[in-house]
Amino acid sequence: MNNFKFKIERSLSKINKSEWNNCANTNDSPYNPFVSYEFLNALEVSQSINNDTGWFSTYLLAESNEGELLGCVPSFIKNNSNGEYVFDHEWANAYQRSGGSYYPKIQVSIPFTPVTGRRFLVKDRLKDINIISELSYELSKLTKETNASSAHVTFLTKKESDILKELGWLTRKDQQFHWKNNNYKNFDEFLSTLTSRKKKKY
Repeated sequence: MNNFKFKIERSLSKINKSEWNNCANTNDSPYNPFVSYEFLNALEVSQSINNDTGWFSTYLLAESNEGELLGCVPSFIKNNSNGEYVFDHEWANAYQRSGGSYYPKIQVSIPFTPVTGRRFLVKDRLKDINIISELSYELSKLTKETNASSAHVTFLTKKESDILKELGWLTRKDQQFHWKNNNYKNFDEFLSTLTSRKKKKY
């Protein structure tokens, strides 16, 4: 039996900044500013979320029985699919044609930010599988409790994807195109490496 307790917070202002950041950016992984307290708080303070954009904060937290934050999930209740950079409008249409309502849905991601990174922010990475499993179960419960059609985790790491697949989550595959600056001094220098046909596209 795991000694975890779970709760939902609707605003980062109710979560300790240091505790969130200790889970979001551990010493054994590269720093990711997009899962930091500061970035998510900026989204809230600027009212980029929790308004008519359709993103409503529903942060899922795992705590020890002593109240120590062990893991957190940047999760949101969505009433649309805007700002996700994953196009599931056909899913929504099909769901509606079959007599259901696709919205609300649970979205685990960083709003308006198509950057791959951890989505299950666990303080002790050695306990990743254990705590992610528990948080996954809690996400399923949250989906039912909010009458959401489904829960989605996007732009997560391969490790997280593998864990969720083992837990029975469906895997959706897509592709991204990444542009890398090979030490180009300016845009003209980049263009000089292209054929004339490709240059016309820029």
